[in-house]
Amino acid sequence: MNDFAKLLYELRKNKHLTQAELAKLVGVSNKTISKWETGETYPETAQLITLSNIFNITIDELLKGKIKEKNLEPPKIEEEKKPENSQKVDPSPLTKKMALQIILELILVFADLIILVTCLAFQVPYQIYVSVIIASIAFACCIFLDMSASKTLEKNGLKLGKKYIHYISTGVFLSIISPIIIVSLHEFISFGIYLPIFFTILVFALSFLIYGEIMMDSYERELGIKNPDHTTNFFDSVSGIILITTTALFILLGILFRLWHPAWILFPVSGIVITIINSFKYIK
Repeated sequence: MNDFAKLLYELRKNKHLTQAELAKLVGVSNKTISKWETGETYPETAQLITLSNIFNITIDELLKGKIKEKNLEPPKIEEEKKPENSQKVDPSPLTKKMALQIILELILVFADLIILVTCLAFQVPYQIYVSVIIASIAFACCIFLDMSASKTLEKNGLKLGKKYIHYISTGVFLSIISPIIIVSLHEFISFGIYLPIFFTILVFALSFLIYGEIMMDSYERELGIKNPDHTTNFFDSVSGIILITTTALFILLGILFRLWHPAWILFPVSGIVITIINSFKYIK
């Protein structure tokens, strides 16, 4: 057994991971992990990057089989640890962030109800309160998508992947708020003016969605952790089909039946569905 194999075995044990659990994080088989730990084979570069992220060490330290003592935390006896630390447990930053996001979503939901009731009571023009409700739904969807993805990405050491999630969230946000143009302006200007604005926003929404999906897919493949069962590709395809179908249906309803105004509801609905679909990719 070489230095790399010994270090990998020790790091895995210190993390309390089984070979199967580590294999799942790296995206390889149990047998591959076993061969690495016995010195029969070495990981590829992409797999070394993933291992260094998981164990929070550099690739150079991993290859040399030597790291600083402060990074090596020997296994601790839980019976001795529990009474000592029972009063010192502090939730992780990620847990706190998720709690705040859930609270914010609840606030948005109740705010929508308050806005709706208030506007109806004071006979506020529907263009105003519908636009506010659409915008709050868009914010809630972005928060939900970010929350569902963050835990998985940080757990696997993929912090850089979060910026691609932001692109996807932006695309979802724009696709949901795009009907605000129709709701706000359809009674004041002709559809020949507000529709080009609407479709321009929709083009930006598609661009952000497609760019985010492609870059996230490339990032995962580069690190060698792409899901081998093609589930992610399925979700990506369904998301694209939903948005394209929604746009086509909106255009048909508008051209054939002059239903530009009521048909706008398709986009908030499709945005919510796309958010849920994208979230399923990270719920494992």
